[in-house]
Amino acid sequence: PWPQAPSLWTCMVTLGDSGLEQFQVMGDSDEEKIFHPGQPMCTMKSAAICGPSGSTKDNAWLIRGEPNDTFTVEFFQQGRQLSIMWMKC
Repeated sequence: PWPQAPSLWTCMVTLGDSGLEQFQVMGDSDEEKIFHPGQPMCTMKSAAICGPSGSTKDNAWLIRGEPNDTFTVEFFQQGRQLSIMWMKC
């Protein structure tokens, strides 16, 4: 988390040759604390966020772009408030 925003976690994602990358958010390095959308290959940042729970890798967010594009992913959690965002760098 960021010191200025302790409820915000960020990471950088660089797209591979396909220009697609799927992801979920894992809490505390625990496979039983996965946050994910309720559908596979979800491109909607406004989709309901499920979890934390154990999850298959079927339900994940999908970032689309050009190969080697880099995106910042932001996950915010404060109590029951959850949000996900990604933007091209």
